[in-house]
Amino acid sequence: MVPLFRTARGATIGYTDHPCAHVAIRGSTFQGCRTNAIITSIAGHDPSVNVIERNLLVFNHRYGIFPLCSGGAICNGGQLLLAKVTSGLTVRNNTIRDSACINCVNKMAAGIERDTLTHVRIEDNFIYNHSSAAMDVNPSNTLSDVMITRNTILMNTVGIDSSVAASGATVTANTVVPSTESTNFESSSEFPTAWTVWHNCAADSNWSAARYCVANDVLNGSCALRMQSTGVRSGCDWPGLYVRSPSRPVRSGDRIYIANFTRSGGATGTTSVHFFDASGAEIGTHFVNWVKRAWLFWPNPSIELAVPSGATSVRVRYSLTSPHAMVDQDLLRAVR
Repeated sequence: MVPLFRTARGATIGYTDHPCAHVAIRGSTFQGCRTNAIITSIAGHDPSVNVIERNLLVFNHRYGIFPLCSGGAICNGGQLLLAKVTSGLTVRNNTIRDSACINCVNKMAAGIERDTLTHVRIEDNFIYNHSSAAMDVNPSNTLSDVMITRNTILMNTVGIDSSVAASGATVTANTVVPSTESTNFESSSEFPTAWTVWHNCAADSNWSAARYCVANDVLNGSCALRMQSTGVRSGCDWPGLYVRSPSRPVRSGDRIYIANFTRSGGATGTTSVHFFDASGAEIGTHFVNWVKRAWLFWPNPSIELAVPSGATSVRVRYSLTSPHAMVDQDLLRAVR
C-alpha cells in the first residue's frame, strides 16, 4: 500500500497529448490532497489493460487551486478524475468517500469526475458522502463504450448525475441509496425543533447552540449549527456542551451510516450515535473524534455499524468538550 497524504495534487498519470499505457494503481491510500487524488490520461482499447482497483480515496479535492471557472472562480472537481483521451481502463473495488471542496464553486466535490472516455468500465466501487454527485461528467464531453455497473452509492448530494447517461454511458445495476435523514440546519424545523441542548458543569450562562446563517461562510446551503461553550467548574463530571438530535426509529440488525462535517479550529469533541430500546434505556453507543484542523469544515470519520439487538431508536449527539470554544457543524447525513 502506498499512502499519499495532504499534498497539493495527487497522482497524475499521463497527459492529454502523452497518455500512458499498461497502468495499474492498486491497494493505495490517497487522503487530503487539495485537488484530485488521481488524474488519468490513459491509452488502450481493452478495459482489462489498465486498472485502478482496491484503493481508498478520502477527502481529496478539498481545497481547489485552479481558478478556471467563470470570473476566475475555483472549479468544482472529483476525487478521481478520468481526464480527456482516457481509454481502455477498469475502475473497480475502490472506496471513495467523504469530501467537499471548501473554496470551490458551490463547495462541491464529486467522487468520480469524467472528461471524454472510451472503452472504460466502472464497477463494484463504494462511493459515499460527497457534497456533490458520486459520479458526474464535465460539460461538452462524451462517453463511448463506457459501462457503469454494480457500484454502491450512499449519502451523496446526487447519486449518478444525469449527465453520465446523457453523455453516452451505460448505467445499470447500481445501488443508489440517498440519505434517509439529512440535516443542513437551514430552518428552525431542522434545529432547534425536537433537539436537546445542555452544558454540563458550566461556570456561567455564556454558552449557546444556535443556527449560524452566513451563506458564504458555511459548507452547505446558508446555515450551519454553531456551538459555543463556556468555562467549566472543577471537580465536575463530563464537562462540556452537548447537542442531541431527535429520536429516529431503527431495526435490530440493520446497518446504519452517519456522516457529518465539523469546523473545529482545533477544539476537542465527538460525534456519537446512541441506541435505545423500547423502554428508553440506552443499550449501545459509538463515538468518533472530530478532526482537529484549522478553521475549515472537515469530514469526520463516518460511522458505520450494525444496529444492536433490541434497539428501537437512535439519536446522534455532538459533544464539545473544550471550554471557551466555538465549533460549527453542517451536512449531517444518515442512512438507516
